[in-house]
Amino acid sequence: VGWGLAGAAAVAAALALARWPALSAPTTEQLEYAFLRQALRAMPPDCTLAAVSRADKRQWVIPSFLAPGRGAQRAVERAADLAAAPSACLLYVRSSLCSSAEARATCDAIERQAPLAPLARAAFPAAPSYAGLPYDREPVETVLFRVAAPRLGVSDGIAITPDFAAALFARVSPLREADGCRLTRFDTSRFRVGAALQPPAGGVQAIEFATAPPGSAMAWTLVAPPEAEQACGATLAAIRRVLAEIGPPAAASATEPHD
Repeated sequence: VGWGLAGAAAVAAALALARWPALSAPTTEQLEYAFLRQALRAMPPDCTLAAVSRADKRQWVIPSFLAPGRGAQRAVERAADLAAAPSACLLYVRSSLCSSAEARATCDAIERQAPLAPLARAAFPAAPSYAGLPYDREPVETVLFRVAAPRLGVSDGIAITPDFAAALFARVSPLREADGCRLTRFDTSRFRVGAALQPPAGGVQAIEFATAPPGSAMAWTLVAPPEAEQACGATLAAIRRVLAEIGPPAAASATEPHD
């Protein structure tokens, strides 16, 4: 109930912002930022904020610092990226980026496939900050969703380049430990790796890893469900050793890879 009231208040605030005098000429992004600041202020602490953050030349900075507790964030490229989070609270933003020809199809597919419940929404005039990157329709809608029941996962870490991902895969794919588990999936996003292990008895155990937050004792964070630890403990230990040996991506790749 509290979340619903918060969403109503956020919508009211956004509508008020949209009626600013024309002399102020706020951009869509400024209006959106103010809306999200108001909406996220009422969310539970330690929520992870997710969004599509890149489409062709467009980028949208995920404002996880606006959430209470300055929670973690996850860049999303497909609905499967919303299946896990480092905490039980996972929020997804359909941002102004989704009102572009480059990102609309991705955003629409995510909303069709992921278990999303809207919390707050607002619509703004199409007034882009950069004339060369226009919106594809007006008004521009921004929606804050809650994602239902994510499994435990990792937060985004340092950007992973294709070369680094290939080197990491070359180290972990040949692992053959006493538990008999085999690596059957290795999907690299820009900021984390989603993988799967298959035990001899069958089934698939999903795991995730990413570089650890600054100040952590380890260079990487690996999250595996209890079932995976039980069935594939030796293989997971070997993967953790590889991660410790290979270290994080070079400082040069600490920013998002460029095309």
